Amino acid sequence: MNLVQKLPIGLSLACLMFMSSCSKEDALTPEPQTEIVNAHSSLKEGAAALVITLPYFPSTKGSTGLDVYPTDWERDTHPYYSNNSQELPTGTSNLSCLWGNPMLPWKKGLPTIASGASIVNFGSIVTTTSYRKNVSNGKNSAAKTKITNLKPGKKYEISFYVASTICSVNQNAFTPLYANTIYVDLSNVKDPISHGIDVEGKEATWVKKTVIFDAISTEMSISFSAFVPQNGGYSYAHMFVNKNAIKQLN
Repeated sequence: MNLVQKLPIGLSLACLMFMSSCSKEDALTPEPQTEIVNAHSSLKEGAAALVITLPYFPSTKGSTGLDVYPTDWERDTHPYYSNNSQELPTGTSNLSCLWGNPMLPWKKGLPTIASGASIVNFGSIVTTTSYRKNVSNGKNSAAKTKITNLKPGKKYEISFYVASTICSVNQNAFTPLYANTIYVDLSNVKDPISHGIDVEGKEATWVKKTVIFDAISTEMSISFSAFVPQNGGYSYAHMFVNKNAIKQLN
């Protein structure tokens, strides 16, 4: 007589149920777990899935404020630009106010941007400043970001908007003026270049710029600044970058 037969009826049934359960569990084959990761730069599905990496041009959407910047943006500290953050501040503004401060409204507010049949919904723009004391003494501040996840040897197209405004509340002893040229510099690309965008006579008006470049590395830098048209003048310049503002052409 086996062990089960020798045990009381209740205990024998429990033993048989336990042995049956163990047999079924031993027969199950473990299934691989599926991992899903979603970020601005990649998408991975499954243990051995293909990683898809998209080029990333940081948008200017973020909190407003003096010396406050959208994610992955910052003040450009290159020696070519002024590092005096009090004299020539930078930060993030909105369409109606300097640094998003209602006490510092623009003399003429910036318009929303039409994109096809819809309106681009954004509330923040990166702001830089510049002044000109005389012909030989002009200074400006700049802001920059990095475009990442590029493929060396590939061609890309980026789109952005620039504009200039005047604050209704004078911030210094200079005369508030609209900038006449906004410069956008691309570096760490096949043909580094400074794009001068004419904004003269386009007061508080967005000017769209599209640039095509050849990548030589996985990332490149882009910065912008402006110059004042007259001696004794002081200007504010802005850049707006929407999401999906970059695409690969080949």
